[in-house]
Amino acid sequence: GLTTELRKTAFKLAAEVALPDMVLTDKKKLVLDSLETKLSISSEFAQKTIEKFIAWKGLIEIQNALR
Repeated sequence: GLTTELRKTAFKLAAEVALPDMVLTDKKKLVLDSLETKLSISSEFAQKTIEKFIAWKGLIEIQNALR
């Protein structure tokens, strides 16, 4: 199977694909929750990954708006 690091990377990539608009809909949450379970990663890691990704994308949009 995949190493812990590769499972975490897979989840990060899935979050990036699922959240280009920074909106976590119920459907997207169900998909990411399912992936979290299948990849055997912690809920804490999954939540922090989603929060960081949404915040990071938001920061980039703010910076672009200020240019």
